Amino acid sequence: SEHTMYNCGYELSLKQRYEESERVMRPIGSARKGAPSNTFVYAMALYNLNKVDEAGAFVDEALEVIEEQKKRGGPRNSPGMIAKTESNLLVAKALILSRTDMEAAGRTVWKAVQVDPRSEYAIQQAQMISNRLEMLKKHQDHI
Repeated sequence: SEHTMYNCGYELSLKQRYEESERVMRPIGSARKGAPSNTFVYAMALYNLNKVDEAGAFVDEALEVIEEQKKRGGPRNSPGMIAKTESNLLVAKALILSRTDMEAAGRTVWKAVQVDPRSEYAIQQAQMISNRLEMLKKHQDHI
């Protein structure tokens, strides 16, 4: 089932077995075929395999699906129900952006924290990106 595939892909990813996670998640990785939460796990596997452009395309698609869900409304699509997934996807987008544009990454990860202020994952990633931005600015000041 999709749920079993998600759990398997997630566990493999936690164990840094990204190639296996990517293979398991591939059939359910698109938010148009599965849930946007699946896309987060799939995109992070791709990201960790240095398939950054591909990961970014899936994240952007999933964020579009989230916006469509918000517009549709209903109990399953309430902001509280989708905040964690949206925040996770924004963190993924920030990590992808951090490869080329740290300032955009900082803005995006800050949005992830605003979407779900209780997300320890978003807060940790925001602190990491903020620290990297500070280091970059200090380095630029010394040039």
